[in-house]
Amino acid sequence: MDPLSKDDLFQILTAPSDSVVREYQALLRMDGVDLRFEDEALREVVQFSLRRKTGARTLRALVEEICHEVMSRRPNGGAKPS
Repeated sequence: MDPLSKDDLFQILTAPSDSVVREYQALLRMDGVDLRFEDEALREVVQFSLRRKTGARTLRALVEEICHEVMSRRPNGGAKPS
């Protein structure tokens, strides 16, 4: 198996309709927050994943960690209950 390229990892973050990026955008949109990710920032997430040699496995965890502060600052003051 060949390792995923930078472009492959970037596509995993952004292209699928159920990508973690789109998931957080939709979640925060429910609270009236327009969350936008700059391509450069997402490419840094990809670079971090490549440096750690974890590939696609950690992309979700990295985006979740980044979004934690955004989630705690949204208008209703925290995560929605399950």
